[in-house]
Amino acid sequence: MGIAAVAAEVCQFAKALDIDLVTLRSLVSRGSTNSGIFQAFAAFLLGEKPDVLAVSIANSAKDINCAVRLAGENVVSVPILAAAANKLNASVASGKGELTLPHLSHS
Repeated sequence: MGIAAVAAEVCQFAKALDIDLVTLRSLVSRGSTNSGIFQAFAAFLLGEKPDVLAVSIANSAKDINCAVRLAGENVVSVPILAAAANKLNASVASGKGELTLPHLSHS
């Protein structure tokens, strides 16, 4: 879920800077930062796979909150995971919980 939050923000950032998503996807796919999650977000945003990652934001938030809570109970610091949880929780709070995970890139 953390990687999904990062992929969503990369797509938002690219859009804000008018970076072509096809070009960005091509560049990312050539490097070590490539991931299936990023590729799925790109495919969703480009209309290639509208049903990719069809898990709800609310369900994702539930799962990541469990992980953050478990880490806290075991005194394990997970600041990046906690930040990703905050992004998911904010989307749920704004009424987007029933949308699928790739919709984070529209948040």
